[in-house]
Amino acid sequence: MPVSNRYLLLDWAEENDSIIIEDDYNTSLSNTEDMAASLQGMDEGKKVVYMGTFSPTLFPAVRISYMVLPEHMAELFGKIKDEYDQTCSKTEQLTLARFMSEGWYEENLKSVRSLYSDKLSEVLDSIKEYDPEGGFMTVENTQSGVNVTLKIDTHARTISTGTSGEERSDEILQEMTDRMIQSAASLGIKVRGISQLSRDGRIYLILSYDQIPTGEIRGLIGDVIQNVKSAIMKGGLNIPSVYEVIRLTDGRPQFLPEHYARLENSLGAIGMAVPFSCEQLAGCIGELADECGVKDHNIKLDVDISGHGMLYMSPTHYPSGEQYRDGVKTELFSGERKNPNIKMMDQELRDATDAAIREHGLYEVLLVDRDGMITEGSRSNVFFIKDGEVYTSPLHQVLPGVTRGKIIETVRGKGISVHEDPIPAKDIAGFDAAFISGTSPKVLPIAAIDSNGYDVNNPLLRNIMDWYEEVIHD
Repeated sequence: MPVSNRYLLLDWAEENDSIIIEDDYNTSLSNTEDMAASLQGMDEGKKVVYMGTFSPTLFPAVRISYMVLPEHMAELFGKIKDEYDQTCSKTEQLTLARFMSEGWYEENLKSVRSLYSDKLSEVLDSIKEYDPEGGFMTVENTQSGVNVTLKIDTHARTISTGTSGEERSDEILQEMTDRMIQSAASLGIKVRGISQLSRDGRIYLILSYDQIPTGEIRGLIGDVIQNVKSAIMKGGLNIPSVYEVIRLTDGRPQFLPEHYARLENSLGAIGMAVPFSCEQLAGCIGELADECGVKDHNIKLDVDISGHGMLYMSPTHYPSGEQYRDGVKTELFSGERKNPNIKMMDQELRDATDAAIREHGLYEVLLVDRDGMITEGSRSNVFFIKDGEVYTSPLHQVLPGVTRGKIIETVRGKGISVHEDPIPAKDIAGFDAAFISGTSPKVLPIAAIDSNGYDVNNPLLRNIMDWYEEVIHD
């Protein structure tokens, strides 16, 4: 609270003959020198009762709290305190009193502040490492000493209300928040939401780092960030919905008519029409891009079966230059989508593939259906090259990817054969090269599938990469 507001509050208490109870939580652990003075320290009218506890500065088992009272209230407290049960050990109280009077408490406080300052540095460095461009997560409130506020920059906005109404967007953000909190709790990290702040299409979380051993912070924070990103990318799950992920390039959406057509196809398959026009979608994306000030990012569109549509910034990770040069590692994964032609979140399959990707350090897994055929990636399409020709799974087996369609159209336009036939997993060793395609990876070489290696410098593969870039720029 700014100092000016603190004086206003003190004036109000004086004018209304009221008492302010100030719970100055963890100020003693603050790692900044310019914190505003407490209300109790500024109080001249003796209207403030200041409360605190020794648990965070010593250890939680010390269940001793305290009050700093105005003198005229201290006399009253002395008269009534014996009427209440005192649960704190007298021995511990006397020990703490001596610990303070001998100056040891102050020395301990310096040590604790130094420890938490080191932990804070680890937290901030870890977040910067996992979100280097800061386009997804912003850290605020770094002065408390034991926690930070994470601002998740979703910039969510409603594009159509449907029968669920405007409040459906808030429900989706709350569902995402709950998943973030639960996933952090499974890692032993305390995270809580701040619903009072989540009124601008963003999500705010308080992450407590005081109980995390310093050496474990970097790994655990990385896991938290990945879980937060996963929660956002899954969108709202309690009502079935279809979605599109649209890539901004230089502030403009790539292939918007094609994304809109696929949205029409997905909703049409479940007997629905798109509740907004392509022009309305373009306008809403433009407003969102201007508000965020981003040029290259992914935007996600969710439309549920109630007709509610929500647009928001999606966590974005594009392949590195090294990955485009050297290719990425993939593995086969037994699994198939319930309806591959509809872009609808399959939570069970996504969770299983995400776990496999993390466990084995992969970029992607390639799905193999019950007949032993490779269909597509968990979030991409897959192509193979042999003897100067291109092979990919037939359309009825896969999600009709926008990037996939552009690649097939472009390659055929160059006079090169593209075979859309089932691809047996047992035959993959016979291909010369392979690549995955999608909104984020574009055309990304595969270096290996399981133990099978591929030529990432195959001339046709490199040509396809260049041709696709030309399509984007055109």
